[in-house]
This record gives sequence, C-alpha cells and structure tokens, in this order.
Amino acid sequence: MIFAISYCGSQEAIEDNNDAITTTTTTIVIDEITTTTSVVKEPQQNQCDPDDNSNINFESKKDLQKFLNKYGFNAGEEDGYFGYQSTEALRKFQAFAGISPDGDLGPITKETIKNWTGCEKEVNSYTSTPTTTIVSNNEESEQSSTSSTTTTTLGNVEIDNDQSNSGFGFIPSIGLDTNNLVSVFKGVGNNSSVCGTPFYNNVPSGALNYYSNGIISENSILPSVYLQSSNTAKILTNSNDAFAIEILGNGDNTYNFYFIPPFSNQVILIKPLTIDISPGKTIATFSKNSLESGYWFFAYAENQSGKIIKSSSPREFTVGNTSPQTYSGSIEAEILNFNINGRNVGGGETLSNSDVITISYITKGVYDEKPSTTKDIQKDDLEITLTNNEQASPGDLLIINNEIMKVISKDNNKYKVQRGFNNTEPKKHLTGASVKQINDLDSNKVNSTYALLVLRSESGKRFQVRLNGEIASHSFSLSGCPNDRYLFEEIKTFSWREEGKSIVASSSAKNVTGSIFNKSFIISESNNKYSPPTLKSTDSDSGGFANSGPRNVNTSAGSKVVFNFSGLQKGSSDLKFVEIKFQMLPTTGSTKSSTNRSVFFAVNDGMEFKIKIDSVVSSTAFKTSEWESGYRYIFAELNVYDQLSKTTFKSNGMVSFDDLSNNSTHDVYYLDQFSFNIP
Repeated sequence: MIFAISYCGSQEAIEDNNDAITTTTTTIVIDEITTTTSVVKEPQQNQCDPDDNSNINFESKKDLQKFLNKYGFNAGEEDGYFGYQSTEALRKFQAFAGISPDGDLGPITKETIKNWTGCEKEVNSYTSTPTTTIVSNNEESEQSSTSSTTTTTLGNVEIDNDQSNSGFGFIPSIGLDTNNLVSVFKGVGNNSSVCGTPFYNNVPSGALNYYSNGIISENSILPSVYLQSSNTAKILTNSNDAFAIEILGNGDNTYNFYFIPPFSNQVILIKPLTIDISPGKTIATFSKNSLESGYWFFAYAENQSGKIIKSSSPREFTVGNTSPQTYSGSIEAEILNFNINGRNVGGGETLSNSDVITISYITKGVYDEKPSTTKDIQKDDLEITLTNNEQASPGDLLIINNEIMKVISKDNNKYKVQRGFNNTEPKKHLTGASVKQINDLDSNKVNSTYALLVLRSESGKRFQVRLNGEIASHSFSLSGCPNDRYLFEEIKTFSWREEGKSIVASSSAKNVTGSIFNKSFIISESNNKYSPPTLKSTDSDSGGFANSGPRNVNTSAGSKVVFNFSGLQKGSSDLKFVEIKFQMLPTTGSTKSSTNRSVFFAVNDGMEFKIKIDSVVSSTAFKTSEWESGYRYIFAELNVYDQLSKTTFKSNGMVSFDDLSNNSTHDVYYLDQFSFNIP
C-alpha cells in the first residue's frame, strides 16, 4: 500500500536524490516505503536524560555518523565516508523521526537532529514497498475554470487505516525490463528474515511473484487480470518549469501518474498540482521545480479501474541540467558475499535460527581491473603494497579476491586500508591475486540499484530476498527458517533506465557451476520442522459441518456473501492471509464467456470471510467491492498463505502444495456446493 502521510512542519527540500522528490515552491507530503534489513533500535525511554545536539557540525560527515551510531541507526565506521551504509542509517533516522526517508540532509532533517534529545519515540513504521508517493498542495496557485472545465487543486491525503483487504493480492504494473503490462503478486512478508518472504511457484500466468520484496508501483490490490486501456496518454506540454500529461477518453480527476526518475529502476507516484477536466479529456499539470535533474520517464497512468494507460508518444522529458545517462558495462552479478560477523559462510556450514547473516553482491561492470598483487597480503595487514601508486585513491574500494578493502590513505604504492569492508572476510592473499578498483559510488556509476535473490531448500521451499543495491551489505536473520539445507538458486539484478530507452536493464544468474553460487548452509535445530495447514470437514465436538458458505443464492448490490472456514487449522507456521477463488459461469441467457476471479482476506480468529457486493456492473469488475453481473460464482479453491508456503484446498477434494510436486487430499466433500448468482 502507499500512504501519503502529512507530518507537521515537514516541508523539506531534497537535493539530487533518486528515491524521493520534493519542491521548494509548493507544499509536499511524501511517504516512501523502503525495504530495510536491519532493525532500528528505539532509544531508551525509561528515565531518559535528554542530550544536547544543538551544536552538531553538519559539515563533518564523521560527526553525523557519530550522531547516527549513538542512537542506534548503524552508520558503520565513523570515517567521514558517507556511503551506502551511512545513507541508509540517515534514512532510518528520518523514518523514525517522521521525516520523509530520502537520505538527504535537508533543512528539516538538520533541524530535527539539532533538537534531538534521544528520548523520542518512533513516529511511523515504514514497511517494505519500494514506492515513493509525492503529493503536492499548491496553495498559491490560482484555480482556473470555464463552463466546460473543472480544475482541481489537490490537497493532503489522509492516512487510510483500513488494511483489511489491501496488503496482499495482485496489483497492476509495468514490467521494468519489458515495459509490458503485468500483474505483480504482493503479500505480507517479514523482510528481516531470509526465510520471511516465500517465492511462490504457482502464481497465475502473466503474473510476477515479487511479493512484498518486489518493485511495487500501485497502491491498490485488484484481481489478477489487467488490461491496457483504449484511452491514450501523452506529454502535452514541456517547459523549463512544468509539464502536463493529457489523457483522452474520459474526463476523470482520480488518475494516478507514475514515473521513473533519472538513474533509477523505481516507479514512483507523483500527484499533480492541478487536474483540468473537460468532456473526454483530463490534463494534469506538474511542477519541475521539485524534481531531480536528469532524464525522466513517464511510465503510465491509471484510475483504479484495472486498466493501464500507456503513453501514445515519446515519454521522456528532461529536468534541469542533464548529465549523460548512458549505461555501459554488464550488470550481471559476479561476486556474492554471504557472511556472519565478517566471516564467509559456505560449503554446507551448519547455522542456527539465532544467527544473523549479511549478503552483498557486486556486478561485473562496476569496477576497473588493476594489476595483480606482487607481494603476499597477510590477513591482519592494514598497510598493503601494490604494483604502483595508480591502483586506487583514498576513499576508493579495492576488491582482492572476494574481500573488499577501503583505501584510507596511500604513500606511493603503499596503501593503508580498512580490511573486511561491508562485512567481507579478511583473508591472506597470495602474490598474483586479482585486484579490482571501484572509485565512484554515485548513482550514475553503480550499475545495479536493486536485486532479487532466491534461495531454495532441499525440500523445495523457495524464499526471495530484496537487495537494495550492489556493494552495500544487507542483514537478515535466520529466524523462522525450518530445518533444511539451503542454497542460492538465482539472483536477478536491475539497473537504471538509460537515456532514450523505455526499459530498465536487467540480468539473471542461475545456479549453475560457478563461484557466485558456491554458497550453502544447513539449519538444524530441534522442533523446527515445517508442516502445512489442514482443512477438516466436521467439528470435533458437535460432529456438524465445520465450514459454511452460500449455496446457490441470488445476490445483488448491497448484499454480503459470507464464508466460514472454521475447519481450517494452521500447521507449524502462522497463517497470513487466504485467497478464495471462484469459477465464473455465465447465467442462463448470458452471452458472456467463462472466467474466474479471486478475493483476498486477512486471517481472523473465527475464519469468517465476508464478501461485500457494494456495486454490480455489467462489464469486467476489477475492484474488490465491485462484481460483474451475468455470472454464477462457484467456489473453486481456497489458497492458504502462511509465513513459509502456500497450500491449495480445491473443491474436488485435492490438496496441492506450492513447494512439492506430490498432491494430497482433504475430506471436505461439499465445497463445490458453495456458489452465488448475480443475474
């Protein structure tokens, strides 16, 4: 979900940042939901003695790192190098304080730091959807209207606290590496655990399983079938200060507009300053004053109808002073580090559920090859001798074998280095070891800013892990992982969109013979075996039917259809949500074709799930509360999603498992009798 949250006094200017955009001329309300893999420690609240940070020196990155570390936000070594880890720490602080977590040291962030006492409580909890929402409220703009045109100036958006049926299901999106219309499956995951987000095998055809770790670009959960609208969209005007998007087909002020920022693979939602509506036409106007300089890309528009409107003309536009945005090199992952406390893990090592691991990756194209070592490097050496004085500069990163070192200083060909950078393992390196240099970690130099890593257990379970960007380390626990042997199956890396191209470069590396996937581990603890949920037909006490539902009843707008699956029992893992899937057969006299649809529900104690038929339409229905007439809706299957897997109870008595090829059976023989009609 996307929430647009208004924080008191938070009109913060952000400079040169990929993940969030504000403006200095309009009021901005921003909510970015970002994946993080380490837990922010809340300052101690009991008997708290307030600190004085009013004199902090913002010119010193080292002082800022000290501040972030002091309050548990983990900026890493206090060395004045404000890289990935330090930026992520600043984001965590901003999220904790109720500031838009953009990683930029803007005026509001500075003021908040100066007034920070260490006794503050967390303002908001940010979850793992990589979507940025920008809501502009231009109080100074003049509203213009004629007899045929309505201009809407958008205000602040209230927080939607009703999450009962919006945290999981299928959402419409544009595939970044294809630019085609796709459906993305989103679910409720625990991103702090490497086993917290299942990678389901059997999602519907045409859908992508990005779950809660994927590139999510929509704020509403809809059915799994999406269409491209017959309406057309285009960039109508484009000046130095503003641009406008025109949509032809119907006049509607509820459109959402999605864009890809420069050097980014993230699709973000920007709400316009004004929307002009006339018969068959919508014109949305956006200010450029708040946007990062570079080549922007208009992705698509939608109005929660289930139909995506793609542009009918070129979609790229420039903002400010642009720099070259031409991708070069490979984004194929070459190095995959898997460590515990700075020690490499691999070769089937036995681990515990209490262990915390770090994962990082490096692509082929991000580094420069340098001459190999001419002297041995011992494990504890903090000064190393390389071939010449052109190997690296202070602040650069060196990769020798798989160890990353950060260059602190140099004297001719002698380099003082920080060993085991980003939790890589310091090791002895023999003469002739390969040397790679990374000298620029700016957004336009790092090749991959997002990766999806898939792990597989020997029993068949698959889990996916989101990695925000190469080189940076990402921490995960092994909590909740069942006893099994695990290995890395696949890593898919995404780059940013090049100038003049409509797609984002991507690359996949599979588990074939090669050093990148030479990683495996075993989890072995007592009483940690996985068992799937079950569905029973009768109540153990009364002997009556445990499950109930509608039996061939006629319904209409304003009615409810209730299912009760009290016979559903969890296995060894907590149930997260369920999906009720229907086969849709045309009613007598209807000329419609057979199809299907699903609805999703959060699990409750009583296992009672109510379908609200708020409105009935004659065409394809996409909203959860909207249903299409002319069909008989026959219960087809119940999909149960727990924390680790998916189990499907079908109306014909079969049970299938997401992670296993062998099916089972259940004894609820009357499920196929559940149906309702909308004449």
